[in-house]
Amino acid sequence: MGKINLDSEISRKCCIHEAVKDMFNFHWSNKLNIERKAASLIGFVGLIFTISAATFPNIDQNSQRGIILLLISFFFFILTIIASLSVLKMREWSEGYDLNYFMIGCELSAEKDGLLDYLIHEYYSGISKNMELNTHLSKYIQAAYYSFILGVLFVGIYIGDMLLKNW
Repeated sequence: MGKINLDSEISRKCCIHEAVKDMFNFHWSNKLNIERKAASLIGFVGLIFTISAATFPNIDQNSQRGIILLLISFFFFILTIIASLSVLKMREWSEGYDLNYFMIGCELSAEKDGLLDYLIHEYYSGISKNMELNTHLSKYIQAAYYSFILGVLFVGIYIGDMLLKNW
């Protein structure tokens, strides 16, 4: 009778472990997506800077409005880069459990129950830490997107202004 209860308890803890591990993997995946978005924004801004640098000598020097519009857009693009680099800044993430400790525990103990408790605890504490970091980083990526959109908007206004002037 005691063996049946122990097996059902281990089975229950295995289910809990899988659910907690899936949640941990979800937050880890969010971290990777946020970093990918930040890197993409930096790439887009770099592309826009390259195109702008190639066309900058052709700007009508008498157009103060055009120069001001470009400077404002460059300001927003620089903010985009700063916010995106803040996302990519090295941080200490929880990677789940300590593999060395787990392997030592496996060798020393035939008791699955204690190891499952350890794994569940480590994944759960990792979820909390990674969720906090993801929430913090999502604010930076949101600021980067808004400044990128504003930069593109001012470049668009500049292009529209030049087209209307030359029409």
